[in-house]
Amino acid sequence: MTPLPATGVEIDDFLAAFESGTLPKERWTHAAHLLAGACYVHRLGQSAAIDHMRACVGRYNEAVGGKNTATSATMKLSLSSGLRSSTRSCYTRRLLSERSLQHSRSNALQRSATSSAASTTST
Repeated sequence: MTPLPATGVEIDDFLAAFESGTLPKERWTHAAHLLAGACYVHRLGQSAAIDHMRACVGRYNEAVGGKNTATSATMKLSLSSGLRSSTRSCYTRRLLSERSLQHSRSNALQRSATSSAASTTST
């Protein structure tokens, strides 16, 4: 299974590929539909997001030979489940958590290297 994009840049690249019809068909999963819909609602609001998603799905399906389904029903269901802002927020929190962890590891490595260099020069 192809993982969903996790960072802001990955999500933006994913949406750009979807909108241009260049996203590989195997990446256009049910979860990817939900992610795209939640991102559009977050950016555009519900009404505009439904229109935008409907147009993008139609263009994408034409580009890859897919068939159109009830996208607006999926988006409304997603909204009623609280995905409007929580999906993007979840990815943002995950990204910040990963960056914080990377920063902590980097600091620990720097402290370790500094300690090793200090002990080497003091002997």
